Amino acid sequence: EAEDMKGTTMLVKSNEREQLDRDSEFYVQDLAGLEVRLKTGEGESSDIGTIVDVYDGTGAYDTLDIELNESYVKTCDVKEKKGRKLCVLVPFNREIV
Repeated sequence: EAEDMKGTTMLVKSNEREQLDRDSEFYVQDLAGLEVRLKTGEGESSDIGTIVDVYDGTGAYDTLDIELNESYVKTCDVKEKKGRKLCVLVPFNREIV
């Protein structure tokens, strides 16, 4: 029976997914829309953007596509393009995230 399904795509509704351990597990697609914060000091952080996508197969780690907030971009030494959002790609590994 499994052989008949080879090569097909199976979808599961998000409310029917298996429950995960909230402390150590997550579904990658649930990262989109999360706020990104940058540690600025001892116990302090600032909101710098939002995760808009997650790419796999880009190397050793998945990669987060983060759309930066306008307020954060103004603190960076980058040229803004009128009407365009600035995004950065960040490796999704424990040392960085």
